[in-house]
Amino acid sequence: MCPSFSIEIWASMLFHHDLCWQQYSAKQPMAMKMRRMKGQEEEEHEEGKKERVRKSGQERKGEKEREQEGEGEKERMRVGKREQKGEGKKKRARKRKEKQGGVEKRAKKRMRKRGGGGDKKEERAEKMRRRGQGPLLPLLPSFSSIMVQPDSYQGPAAAAVIHS
Repeated sequence: MCPSFSIEIWASMLFHHDLCWQQYSAKQPMAMKMRRMKGQEEEEHEEGKKERVRKSGQERKGEKEREQEGEGEKERMRVGKREQKGEGKKKRARKRKEKQGGVEKRAKKRMRKRGGGGDKKEERAEKMRRRGQGPLLPLLPSFSSIMVQPDSYQGPAAAAVIHS
């Protein structure tokens, strides 16, 4: 034993080691059982393979075709019902638009959902400036001009005294 550690520390380390070993050894038999069970399952599985008869390719193709025919039939029924009502794609789309209040209302709703409704004021002004149509000066002074103040500036109270 190393003299730099106290007996309590050594005891706690040994206890911890013993506890870990007990937990590990308690798990071990279960793992061994699982291995054995897996081996048994494999043997049973191989026996089952021999008994199973594989379907031929033609039989499988026939099943697929029957499934597809069933789906196609359903679709034809749906289309037939629409045609009986006299509804085509365009007519249904027009009805849907009328129900929802037209294209403009839907566009406005989308804009609201997206947050803000299109371009913001600053972006719009910048676009106008680029085109040469809008105000050439920025809407707000630059950040640096706000922060840099002359040495004589003494706050809002001094400004009130000067103006009065």
